[in-house]
Amino acid sequence: MHCSKRSAVAVPDDILVGILSRVSAKSLCQFQCVSKAWRDLIDDPCNRKKLPQAMQGLFYSYTTKKISELDGSKFSVDYFSFVDLRTARSVPVFVDPCFSYLMELPGIQFLDLLDSCNGLILFANRRHRYSETLGYIVCNPTTKQWQDVPTCGNPLPQERTLSYLAFDPALSPHFQLVQFEATSVEKFTSVRAYSSEMGTWSHNLIDEHGEHGELEGWHHQVIPSSDLPKWSFVNGILHLIVWDWNQDHQLILAVDVRGKTIRMITVPGANVMHRYVCYIGQSQGCLHCITQEASDVDDKSYKLSIWVLQDYDTQEWVLKDILTSLQLLVDKSCGDNMADFRVVDIHQDCDVVFFALSPNYKLIAYNMVRKEVSIIATFEPNLLQEFARYVPYFSESPALTNKQ
Repeated sequence: MHCSKRSAVAVPDDILVGILSRVSAKSLCQFQCVSKAWRDLIDDPCNRKKLPQAMQGLFYSYTTKKISELDGSKFSVDYFSFVDLRTARSVPVFVDPCFSYLMELPGIQFLDLLDSCNGLILFANRRHRYSETLGYIVCNPTTKQWQDVPTCGNPLPQERTLSYLAFDPALSPHFQLVQFEATSVEKFTSVRAYSSEMGTWSHNLIDEHGEHGELEGWHHQVIPSSDLPKWSFVNGILHLIVWDWNQDHQLILAVDVRGKTIRMITVPGANVMHRYVCYIGQSQGCLHCITQEASDVDDKSYKLSIWVLQDYDTQEWVLKDILTSLQLLVDKSCGDNMADFRVVDIHQDCDVVFFALSPNYKLIAYNMVRKEVSIIATFEPNLLQEFARYVPYFSESPALTNKQ
């Protein structure tokens, strides 16, 4: 029996938008191909605030050398730019890749790109790259709203600070910052959280004697890993890689937006002593982890294993894919020498991982389904710093009170 188009039941647009608001961004992109009417409905600017948005690209910061016209001396200049991942049929989203509306603000001296989370970007404002933090800026590059956040005090010279952004518009229109301070040796000295709703930092969750205080569940002497990017905000929980000094291997620490510990998660793989976690991130609603170890086949390469946390309660990791670092050499000009690589991000909506290669300055995408590697951007010779995922967030947030 064949069904005619006349037998289809027409669904009012507002009901259809309500249904589509509950699907994933990946499914929403696929639904644009159903018909021209569906595509126009999904592309309608009035519906953007209600519908999930797909990952559009990556912001990145880089440093390049310039020569002074006055005395010929060399100096470093930092810039921001953007890699667009959109297809031709995507609705254009125009963003300022240089964040000029922030760079021109009074009091801004050096913006250090720290983090991104569900459409918001976190910067630290410093006197120069390696100086103390003067304050933080949280902005929405889609609406160009921004909010400055004060520091909660400067750390001691021997301490380092790691600050993370937590924002989930499905849970709250407000954002949180979670800040860790640790000595260069092994101890946490401070854990605080900032709430944009309250406008204040919480008190230190580690007491003055260096004990864990309110941090129930900390049974290991751990410090945050200094390598980036090694944190992820998934389903309202912040995850970051830490080091267990007692057992001499990495763990994944899960904390809530107040900085209190939820659990410690074991790194996937049986041979954890020889595995190095080079990335954790969120894709398709699940925590993903990429581990690196020496290759069994070639001593010039590494084996990369891509895992997904299938069951959060039982900590069941499922292996999605394995590749070697030599497979990333799409540019054969490197010869037999393995280029340095780092994992930049994993696509929010599909099984694609992004790598930055040097010294040939390429951004490549590895598709786990097709087993394909492709170059998506080539950079001028410079020092790449940080990358930040861009997912459009069209709603104007009460947490961001300033606008260009």
